[in-house]
Amino acid sequence: MDLYVLRHGRAGDPLPGHADRLRPLTAEGRERTTITGRAMRRLGVAPALVLSSPLVRARETAALAAAELETRPEVVIVDFLAPGAGPRVVREAILREYGDVDPLMIVGHEPDLSALVAASIARDGSARVQVKKGALVHLAGFERELAELRALFPPKALLALGER
Repeated sequence: MDLYVLRHGRAGDPLPGHADRLRPLTAEGRERTTITGRAMRRLGVAPALVLSSPLVRARETAALAAAELETRPEVVIVDFLAPGAGPRVVREAILREYGDVDPLMIVGHEPDLSALVAASIARDGSARVQVKKGALVHLAGFERELAELRALFPPKALLALGER
């Protein structure tokens, strides 16, 4: 299974009295996510399905990015991508519930996404990976004990490609 891992775009600061889960993307975050979606299309990223954390900023990121992809994949909201789920829980849920979907994209949060990528490529915890806001990771063979890190696109590279 090819798994694409996308971290949500820039979100606004938490508002007093409002839950963190309700923070939307900023105007800049929305614009950059749309550009990132165009870059992914140019790279040939074509997920059959996009899974998103239930938090607003991740849902918005998933919807904006998916709208730019050639496949126009459905976005499904899943609780196991909410902040705080460990890499083992996320991996098991993906393989159990979506193991037949290939390629698959997930949209979520830090430090969870970096932990998932690191655990997928080095089970002994030796890998150090940082998935920045708006970054994209491509893992091949996610269903295997050790996946292959095919690509890690930093946000600046995606923005440069998407703006051309």
